Amino acid sequence: MSQKSQHYQDVTAVVEDIFASTAPRQLLHQPLTVLQKEAIQLLGEKQFLSCEILARLDRSKCKIENRSDQVDLHLLGECAFQLDKFAAAKDFYEQLYQYDDVKYRYKVACCLVKNGSVIEAVCVLDQLPTESRTLQINMLLGKLYAATSRKHGAISCFLDALKDNPSALEAVFCLTALGVDKNKITTALAAGHQKRGQDDTILTQEMVLLLNAKHRHQTTIALQHAQKLAAEYPDNVYLLLLQAELHQNNNEND
Repeated sequence: MSQKSQHYQDVTAVVEDIFASTAPRQLLHQPLTVLQKEAIQLLGEKQFLSCEILARLDRSKCKIENRSDQVDLHLLGECAFQLDKFAAAKDFYEQLYQYDDVKYRYKVACCLVKNGSVIEAVCVLDQLPTESRTLQINMLLGKLYAATSRKHGAISCFLDALKDNPSALEAVFCLTALGVDKNKITTALAAGHQKRGQDDTILTQEMVLLLNAKHRHQTTIALQHAQKLAAEYPDNVYLLLLQAELHQNNNEND
């Protein structure tokens, strides 16, 4: 294999990896122009202004070449977001609803949150049916519901997040902070494990009991569960900090 062919294959692999981390699945199978490949590489190297320039140049040829500008709009949205041009990013992402309503509504909501438009972000995500919401969407929407005093909606989103991925322990933290009964949480976790063909783990079981006790100010019980986890996962920074916080809450400053 010539050096030129090897270089082309290496560049193609890099482009695919970068694009896969940001783009909807169906976009990955579109043939890319030379400018688009270069723009995607620049995006991966955090050269957002250069990527934007190439994406705009490529987009200007879409009409005369009778091809979709979907890839260029996606790149322009990503660049605008990274450059803190959230209103511009929102505009690019909204033009992409026709291609992937779920993916780009999430991105639009992120832009709105960055601009402080929480209610509008909720409205954007509210329009997605429950069954099409991803883990990302459920976590973001749950936090937005909680921030706008919609406790029931927040709980529903966080439970759905666990049913989707029982390793999303942040959802457990959010649910216990909202005062949700531990049995509801463990039921959602069990559904998530079943969906993934996994057995429940000591990690998720003990974490629910620990956080539930912590938020109910049952410090002694919480410490018992924290110590069980610490025995299973020794010298873990997160667990050490959690134990320190619990000891402090129990007025054990030493």
